[in-house]
Amino acid sequence: MKILLLIILFLPFASSSQSVKNQKEFKALQSSGAYTIDNNGGISITRIIEVDSASKDDLFNRAQEYFTYNYGDGESVIQINDRETGRIVGKGIYREIASTAGLYMVLIDTWHILKIEAKDGRARVTVTLTEFIEDMTAYGGDSSDDTFMISKYYPFTEKGVNKGAYLKAFLASYGIAIKTIENLEGDLRAASKDW
Repeated sequence: MKILLLIILFLPFASSSQSVKNQKEFKALQSSGAYTIDNNGGISITRIIEVDSASKDDLFNRAQEYFTYNYGDGESVIQINDRETGRIVGKGIYREIASTAGLYMVLIDTWHILKIEAKDGRARVTVTLTEFIEDMTAYGGDSSDDTFMISKYYPFTEKGVNKGAYLKAFLASYGIAIKTIENLEGDLRAASKDW
């Protein structure tokens, strides 16, 4: 019983310390120019990847393979696949990127768009975080889903009920977006092996 009481007493302090850490991390990203907010309200992270030895067609084919292996579920969709311009644009979901528990359980997924623009020797890769899908479940079993633009809520504005969850979700989504770009960069740099 004493251990349970100690956990209950110290839980708010641990949560508060995590929140302060998350706010510092967000402010550092914000001031570094690590992302931009586009005209549609999407939060975009862009990287130019130089691959001197690869033609536009090579990079396009490698990008198509990346989409085939990583965007194969029913909700992930390639929306533009244009070999002539070297553009591939797909939409997908980063699943269960953040959760919180309190009077109800909150689970957040993130819609994102992945765009690859290939040219001879280089590709521009952009991941745009667009919307959160918030699933709130009460301990009695009632649940509701809500989808909303990330940039219209906390930490980008003061709007929102679950501010800590939204901040945590944005930071996790940003980290996954960076990992997506790094994985794609590895695939774009990988030379085809003759067999």
